[in-house]
Amino acid sequence: MAPARVLVENLFTARVAGLDPSLPGKDPKTCLQELLQARGLPLPVYELLDVVGESPDQVFRVACFADGLESALQASGSSRRRAEQIAAAAVLEKIQ
Repeated sequence: MAPARVLVENLFTARVAGLDPSLPGKDPKTCLQELLQARGLPLPVYELLDVVGESPDQVFRVACFADGLESALQASGSSRRRAEQIAAAAVLEKIQ
């Protein structure tokens, strides 16, 4: 057991020490979904608006629709997932 403890401490002590407990451990899409659910609102809807460029240098543009917004917020990213995360973060900032 002692050698295993030493191994785990060597592997993870620096990583754990580098964590910021004030930051949420969840991504913006998850945080937005949980916030809307807590308020009894429908889940956000993401719509792919455009893809520009050739793979692997594409730029994805998405819109995020959520109750509480007058209009959808748009974001761009290097992947659809990244663009959705950025849009969700913008919606979170706007409705909180």
